[in-house]
Amino acid sequence: MARGVHIELHYCPIPTRSCMRLRLQKGTYALTPIGLESRCSRCRETWPADTEFFHSQPGSATGLSSICKACRSEWRAERRNPPQIREAA
Repeated sequence: MARGVHIELHYCPIPTRSCMRLRLQKGTYALTPIGLESRCSRCRETWPADTEFFHSQPGSATGLSSICKACRSEWRAERRNPPQIREAA
């Protein structure tokens, strides 16, 4: 493999049966023609439940973060560059 080449592998962790059933009932998971999708807890949009759209989080029941990568990057940018507060003159 050449130096500087980064290969990113995406995977879909398989949640336990009870976790899957509970999340399907609550609406945080959805079975669609493209496969299992998870709803982002921040933007409320559904995305495929894999590491292309959600960060892996081994400690969680699903193995994925509850916030999608796009929302997480926006959140980080907001924390890095907080809006400037103007003082009233």
